[in-house]
Amino acid sequence: VWIEYGLQSAHERTLNFINRGHTCHDFVKAANMTSERGIKVGVHLILGLPGETRDDMLKTADKISRLPVSGIKFHVLHVLKDTKLAEYYRNGEIRLLTMDEYISILCDFLERVDPGCVVFRLVSDAKEDCLIGPKWINDKSAVLSSVMKELNNRGSYQGNVFKGREKRCGKGTGQVRQEL
Repeated sequence: VWIEYGLQSAHERTLNFINRGHTCHDFVKAANMTSERGIKVGVHLILGLPGETRDDMLKTADKISRLPVSGIKFHVLHVLKDTKLAEYYRNGEIRLLTMDEYISILCDFLERVDPGCVVFRLVSDAKEDCLIGPKWINDKSAVLSSVMKELNNRGSYQGNVFKGREKRCGKGTGQVRQEL
């Protein structure tokens, strides 16, 4: 049994901007309570959110690595028709990651993730008739092969620079830090 939570980002300013309706602390509390009951925790994260730098995204990776997260689903920020985000995009107020930028950040993130955590998804997708951009998100095989190529070029792998809790993803006492 798993419960998945849509954290999206560990940064309060971002959660406020995208109108998530929860705080990072709320996620930490839910993840800990879930794990303490022996239920595996999955988290959804969006890379490329407005206002977030590469460093911000990697801080989210480091924060997540200290929590009892057993699985991750990665999403890339994408714009759909008839949304507030589409308005921001049209007005030049936000930019979307290129595939190369996303792959680089994703690989940096994966290197920080507990090697025992399951990566359920590397990139989100969207219906073609609703998607404004980036169009590359629907080519999952290209994303997967690019991730594998990048990790191979680096001589790296998931968890290569993991600095979190004990390597016990999905196991252990369930006691973790309460703060992010």
